[in-house]
Amino acid sequence: MIECENLVKIYKTSDFEVLALQGLDLSVARGELMAIIGNSGSGKSTLLNMLGGLDRPSAGRLVVDGHDLLKMTDAQLVQYKRNTVGFIWQNNARNLIPFLTAVQNVEVPMVIDSQHKRRQRALELLDLVGLSKRSKNRLFELSGGEQQRVAIAIALANDPSLLLADEPTGSVDQQTAAMIYDMFNDLNRQLNQTIIIVTHDRQLSRRVSRVVAIRDGRTSSEMLLRQSYLERVKELQKLGLSEREAESESSHEELAVLDKTGRLQLPREYLDAMGIKGRSMLKAEIDGERIILTRPTDHERPQETAETAPANDQG
Repeated sequence: MIECENLVKIYKTSDFEVLALQGLDLSVARGELMAIIGNSGSGKSTLLNMLGGLDRPSAGRLVVDGHDLLKMTDAQLVQYKRNTVGFIWQNNARNLIPFLTAVQNVEVPMVIDSQHKRRQRALELLDLVGLSKRSKNRLFELSGGEQQRVAIAIALANDPSLLLADEPTGSVDQQTAAMIYDMFNDLNRQLNQTIIIVTHDRQLSRRVSRVVAIRDGRTSSEMLLRQSYLERVKELQKLGLSEREAESESSHEELAVLDKTGRLQLPREYLDAMGIKGRSMLKAEIDGERIILTRPTDHERPQETAETAPANDQG
């Protein structure tokens, strides 16, 4: 469904340049439900904007559902945004028109696309997200979670191949967030909908099978759901434990990502445990099927030369 290869994005102003993506690689299968996590400034929202056609990459390769986004004209990009992707934003002001009812909001994308039988389709989508009885309510009559479900129905209005959600639970409580994630899972199973959720909430990882972590504009690691974990949760729930109690065990296995050029990002907590800050050198050794990284001893460190030694205050 998605192929990102060595993706680069540079934002330029008159005074400086910001390198938001630094050779990011990512593949997403059709029908996959996955999450992208990362700290503020890591590049995750930039990537989402690229996938949604809201911004163009500076370099690299980006193909979504057969569309090469680096080669598309402006007119083709407009059609791509209308027909291929659906967006769900954290801020409902970007999703919804406040003076319209729920069903009228869902009809808006179909009006723009000149679809017939808009009301019937809009009601079907509201039923899909569990709001068939609230179709005539205006937004101020709906809770935050209900408004977000209307936003999901809007995103599905033009039958997109790809659903993108940017912090979809950032403005709701934990219980409502769990309900919204369950809805994404239902949509993924019922419609085989490809869904990418960008979030900073690491608790989300328990609800999707694959989580990709981005750091400094590159994919640093992937977390894959343990099959044994799913089986264990089901066993514990059969014994009468609540879902939260059953989810007390580690759910995912974290794997570091090695890109095509051999670059590797280690988890920050690993570096902190070794006391590594900033640029550093590690000793790499092969031990059977393992690669072992260790800090070199003093006699193994390269000796400073006149070219590498830092300048002193005397110059």
